[in-house]
Amino acid sequence: MPGESLIALHIAAGRRGADRATTLAVLQAYGRGRLTGLARPVNTRNEKFAKFIGAGGGDQAVAAAVMAPLGFRFDATDGHYHPVDLDREGRRRLALAFLRLQLESFKLRRASGQPPDVFRFEDADEDVCLRFGFSCESTGTFDESLIELAKHKGSLDLEEFVLLERTKEGVHSASEIRAAYDAFGLSEEDDVSDALLLSMFRVAANDRPDRLDDLRASLRVVAESRDSAVIGLFLDTGVIPEDLVDGGDRAMLVDEDVPAGLNNIGNTCYLNSLLQFYRSVVPLREHLSAAAAAAAAAASQAPQVAVPAAPPEDGSTTVAQPAAAERGSRFVVLLDALFSAMAALPASVRAVTPERELAELALGAAQLSQVGSQQDVGECMENVVGLLEDGFARMGFPDAVAAVKSLFYGTTVQMLAYTDASGKSHRTTKEEAFLFLIVGVSPSLHRSLDEAFRPADIEYDGRIASRSLWLEKLPPVLTFTINRVQYDQATGQPRKSHQFLRFPDRLFMDRYLAKNAAVVEQRRRDLEATHRELRDGDGGSGDAEAEEALRESAFGDLASDAGAAYQLHAVFVHEGEAQYGHYRLLMRADGGGDDNSSGGDGDDVGGRWLEFDDGAVRLVRDATRVVFGDTTGSLANAYCLLYVRADATGGVVGLPGGGRRLVGMDLIGESAADGG
Repeated sequence: MPGESLIALHIAAGRRGADRATTLAVLQAYGRGRLTGLARPVNTRNEKFAKFIGAGGGDQAVAAAVMAPLGFRFDATDGHYHPVDLDREGRRRLALAFLRLQLESFKLRRASGQPPDVFRFEDADEDVCLRFGFSCESTGTFDESLIELAKHKGSLDLEEFVLLERTKEGVHSASEIRAAYDAFGLSEEDDVSDALLLSMFRVAANDRPDRLDDLRASLRVVAESRDSAVIGLFLDTGVIPEDLVDGGDRAMLVDEDVPAGLNNIGNTCYLNSLLQFYRSVVPLREHLSAAAAAAAAAASQAPQVAVPAAPPEDGSTTVAQPAAAERGSRFVVLLDALFSAMAALPASVRAVTPERELAELALGAAQLSQVGSQQDVGECMENVVGLLEDGFARMGFPDAVAAVKSLFYGTTVQMLAYTDASGKSHRTTKEEAFLFLIVGVSPSLHRSLDEAFRPADIEYDGRIASRSLWLEKLPPVLTFTINRVQYDQATGQPRKSHQFLRFPDRLFMDRYLAKNAAVVEQRRRDLEATHRELRDGDGGSGDAEAEEALRESAFGDLASDAGAAYQLHAVFVHEGEAQYGHYRLLMRADGGGDDNSSGGDGDDVGGRWLEFDDGAVRLVRDATRVVFGDTTGSLANAYCLLYVRADATGGVVGLPGGGRRLVGMDLIGESAADGG
C-alpha cells in the first residue's frame, strides 16, 4: 500500500527511543481517531507535529505519505491535514496501517526490554503461542484464545487489536454472531429476511437512540455473517435500492413523511439548506405552483421552435444562462420543478439532484465553479429572494410578489436627534426594509441584539447626533445572520469565531420595537445606573449568567405583544473555518407545539426536528442537545437563525406531507452521526 514503508522508515530514521515511542503514540492516536469517527484536522504548524511527524527538514512529501494511509489529506490553504471520506478499501488500508503502527510499538518495546501487551497475528509463531499456552493450528482458535486472554487481563488494547484484525477481513466468531443477532431479539437459526432485520434495526434504534453505534455494529456483524449485500449497502450509504428488496418486504422499510434530500453538485451545501428552508414556507410553495402551472399552460399554446444549443466554446459544463429579463421567471419554474420532484420521489430514492441551471442562477456560474469556496450567507439569500420577486413580477403574479415581501421583509427606523448651531433641536427618522438582521457573536442572542440596537453618538452635518435604531415592522419570518468572520490583523487572513451563542426556542422582540422606545430608553438608563452601583460596590456586575439575569429583569416583562413573539424554525450550521467548511440545516418538521406563547430558551423543546445534510435527511432524537446544546470547542456553529412569528406558524411553515423514504436515514441523537 502506498506510504506504508515510509511510515516505518520515517519512524526509525534518526530518532532516539523516546522520540520514536512518542511518534508512534501520536500516529496511533490519529489512527484511532479515524477508526472511531472522532478524528479532527491536524495542524502542521503545531511544534509537536513538526518534531514528531514532520520529516526533520520539513519534507512535506514524507509527512503526506505518513498521513495518507491513516485517511488524512493535506490542504495547503490552511496548513492542516483533514480527514477524508473512506470507502471500504480505504478503511481496510487504514486498519492495516494502524496494525503496522502497533507492530512497530511491539518491536520497540521488545527491544527496550518492556513486555508488550499487543501482538500481530502474522508474527504469532509457535514460540509466541507456546508462551501463552495456546495451539496455533487455526487462526480462529488463536483469535478466540487472545480474546479470552484480553478479557482475563482486562487489556482493552489487546481486545481492540483482535477485533480490528477480524473486522478487516469481515470474519466473526460464533459468539460475536450470536451476540449480534441477540441485539435484535433474534438467533442465527431464525429464518428472517434482510427487510425484517432492517425493520427491527429501526425499531431498536427508535427505542434506544443512545445505543445507535452499538446497534449499527451488531447489524454489520449480521450482514457480514450472512453476506448480505442489501444490509451492507444500507450501512455504507444509508440507501436501499428498490430492486434489491421484494415488494412484500418493502412496506416494512418505509418511514412516513420524511422529506427528500438534495444532492450536492459542487459547492452547493448552503444553497441546498436554503432551498430546503424555502420549501417549508407554505405560501411560497403555493405561489410557485400557481406561477409554474400558468407558465406551462402558456408554453403549451405557443408555437414550438427547435433551436439546437451550441456547446460552450471552452468545453465547460456551465449551462447557457437565460437573458437577464428571463432569469427570474426561469428560476421560478426550475424551483417549482425541483419541489415537485422532491414530493414525487419514490420511497427507495433518498435525494433529488438539482438542475445545475438552478444553482447557477442562485449562486452565479463563477461561484459554483469555485470548488470549496463559500458564498456569503446573506448574499445568497438576497439572490434567491430577488429572483423570486423578479420572476413573479415578470410572470404577472403581483400577489406572489406581495407575499414574498410580506413574508420575509421587515422595516427598521433610524432616529437621529441633534441640536443645530442656533440651538434648535431636531429629530429625523428614516425607514429601511431588511431581509435579515446581522448580529455579532456574544454569549446570547438577546445580548447580540442589544448591541446591534444600542444607541450611539455619531457625526451628522458637522454636529454630534444621538442615533438609535428600532424595529418598525416585524415580518412573519424573522432571519438573523451571525457575523462570525472577522479580519485578523495579525495574520492578514479572515478568522471565524467559534464562540457559542445561546439562542432561545421562543424569542420576544418587544424591547426593540419603535412603539416601545420611550419605555425601553428609560429602562436602559435604569439598567446603566444599576451597573454603576454594582461597579462602585464590588468592582463588577458578576458573571455572564448574572449579567443576563439582570438584563432580563429589566426587559422581560415587555414580552406581551403577540406580534413580537417568535418560535425557532430553523438553524443553519457551518462546520469549518473562514476559508472552508460545510453547511447543513436543522429544521423543525412541523409548525411547533400548540403552546407557542410560553417563555423559555430551549429547555422545553417541542415538535419534530430533522437535519438536512445535502442528500441525507436525519431525524434528530435529542433536539435540546443537538439544536440548542453548547458548541464550545466545536468547529460546527450556528450561522443563521430563522424564527417564525408564533401566531402565524401553522399557516406559514410546514413541510409537505406524503414523502416516504426507505429507512435509510440516520438518527441524530446521543451517538451523533457523522457530520458532512
